[in-house]
Order: sequence, then structure tokens, then C-alpha cells
Amino acid sequence: MPLNWTVEQFNTWVDATFPDNQTRMISEADLRDAFKNTVLRSDERAASAEALALALNNSFIARSLSLSSVIYVDGTNGNDARTGTTDDNNAVTGRVKTLSRVAQLHSGKTYNLIINITGVLNVTSPVYLDCHSININILSGGVLRFKKYTTAGVGDGTYRLEAQSTCVNVYIYAGCTLEVEDHAGTAGVGDQFFYRNIQGAIAIVPRNNDLVYTGDMQSVNVRNSGTFIIGNNTIFCTVGRNGTNRYGSVRALYWRGFGASPTLGTNAVESDLIGDRTFLRSYHPISSTDAKVMEGETVVSPTNKKLWTKLGGTIRDAMGTTFA
Repeated sequence: MPLNWTVEQFNTWVDATFPDNQTRMISEADLRDAFKNTVLRSDERAASAEALALALNNSFIARSLSLSSVIYVDGTNGNDARTGTTDDNNAVTGRVKTLSRVAQLHSGKTYNLIINITGVLNVTSPVYLDCHSININILSGGVLRFKKYTTAGVGDGTYRLEAQSTCVNVYIYAGCTLEVEDHAGTAGVGDQFFYRNIQGAIAIVPRNNDLVYTGDMQSVNVRNSGTFIIGNNTIFCTVGRNGTNRYGSVRALYWRGFGASPTLGTNAVESDLIGDRTFLRSYHPISSTDAKVMEGETVVSPTNKKLWTKLGGTIRDAMGTTFA
């Protein structure tokens, strides 16, 4: 019996060799061939299954790293019974109503998420959204308003969007509004640690959530062609889940690309991110061509406190004097 039979051929051979209700002797050669064929077919099936599983796994990984989703939110006429995949009022796929529904559908499931907002969307509960990058577009006269809440004995805080993301982009289109609602501020009698803990409308959250650490650069970027209001005693952008109470440090950047500056209320702060500064490497060059200073890089010397920049292969200070 050959060893390359298909399953059907092998079954035919078995039925012909061992008919029902008969007693007969099977030769050692036939038994040996049967065992060989069985092992061979098992190995082939196992190899085929392994290859298929590996291909599926690679496909899932590639898909997860490139998966982008768009969800439509209408704070006025949306419905959270929908999925938000179409920009209409379809009973199944039409616009949703809240950011909480956005998080339910996409947090931890979508790599790049685009949120298109129309109508008046009031954020009246804390929202946690885990996506690698988030783009929030306020469109068609839409309003995104982060509402205040009061904690007894502490004061007013903001219902915030906590974004566990590398990048959050906010686009306020012409005729649209982003607003952080006014606060009355601290109650003045409670523990101020807890008052600071409830500040910030958009919080960018590092990957270890509660603890803020120096890791991958994260950013919040705002482009404003509409109305941008940061109310009294409020903070628009902060870092971590602890409001302005920080633990450690973070490499986080806030950047407003173009358009008018926000309207700031009394004691209002646009960004409280530590990282909205330029961090220079502390290093003292050893020569005017020190290879450890990259072309175009500026370093600050801990020895003489001067700034040194390498341009055209030569390290010079701000006055153009070559390093010596």
C-alpha cells in the first residue's frame, strides 16, 4: 500500500481489505503500512493546521495595527442604541448620542479612532477611552461642552475625557464650539488634594494609568477655527487620572496649531501638561566636532551653563563662537 493516499483512498482500502463480519488474518506488512499511512496523514494535517493558524494570527496582528474606525455622535438627536457607523439617523447604524457610547464600542478595540461630533454634546459623566490615537472633529455647528460637577466640601470639578492615547487631536471647525463650563472653584474647606484631583477636561493618560512616568511622548493637539472657551477656575488639558496632582514626571506636549486663542475665564488654564516645554540634553562637548552631539542638536552644558549647537559639523554657542 503506498504512503501518499488520500483519506478516501485509505478508507476504500480498509473497507476492501477488512469486509464486515469476516474473520481473517492481517499480514504484518499491511499493518505496518497502515500505521505509516496514519502517521503520515496526521503529520500532514497538523502541519496544515499550524500554517493556517500562523497565517490567521499574522493577519489579526496586521489588522489590529492598521484598524481605523469612524463614529458619528449627535449630542442632540443621536441614540445610544445605535452603532454610529453612518452619518444619519438610521435606527441601527446611525449617530450615537454620548461619548460613553463611543467608549463602549471602541475603547480597547480600535487603534485609530475618528469621532465626528454634531449637535450639542454635553459631557455629564467621566469617560475613559483607550485608543492609540484619537481625532475629535466638532462639525456642522456642533458643540462639545465639558460640564462641571460639585463634590461636597471640596468644590467644583470637570467631567473629563481620560484618553489613554499617544495622540489626541481636536479640531474645532468654523461655527463650532468647544467649552469647559465655569467652576465656582474650591469650596475652601475640603482637602485641596482632592480638589486638584478633579481638575481637567481632557486628560491624557499614560499606559500605566494612575502613575505618571517618563515614557513614550504623548500629545494633545488643538486646531481652532471656531469658538474655544475655557471657563472660570477650569483647566482644559492635563495629564494622568489624578487631575493636577501628579506623581513623577511625564513627557507630554500640548500644541494649538492655528486659529484664535481660547477665551480664558478667571483663573482658567489652557494646558497644565509638564511637557509643553523644550527639554534639552544636558551634555558638555569635548571638542568643536564632538561626534556625540548630532547635527542640528542643541545641548546645555552643565559645566558652563551655555547652549551649544552643532551646525555644519561645528559646535558653536548662540553668539557664533566656536567651542574651545
